Amino acid sequence: MESIATSIEFQMSLLLFLALAGYLLASRINQSAVIGAILVGLLVGPSMLGLITYTDFVRSLAHLGAIILLFVIGFEFNIKRISKNRPLLKSTL
Repeated sequence: MESIATSIEFQMSLLLFLALAGYLLASRINQSAVIGAILVGLLVGPSMLGLITYTDFVRSLAHLGAIILLFVIGFEFNIKRISKNRPLLKSTL
């Protein structure tokens, strides 16, 4: 029988609660919510505090989160705004 701290349900609940706390903290100091969520993930993940163990489920969830993050960034990307701020290049010919 596994302990409550190592159950997948507890770890995902903890991760979602801490991600919400990171979101609120980051928005309170006028930073992007994504930055808060990423910092919380780094803090509680297996590389620092180790509150969340690295399982196949966590890996799948991380991949899904990266795909959604890239989709949202691409969705908000505006090519006209970027090309308008491009400096003019002078030809050397």
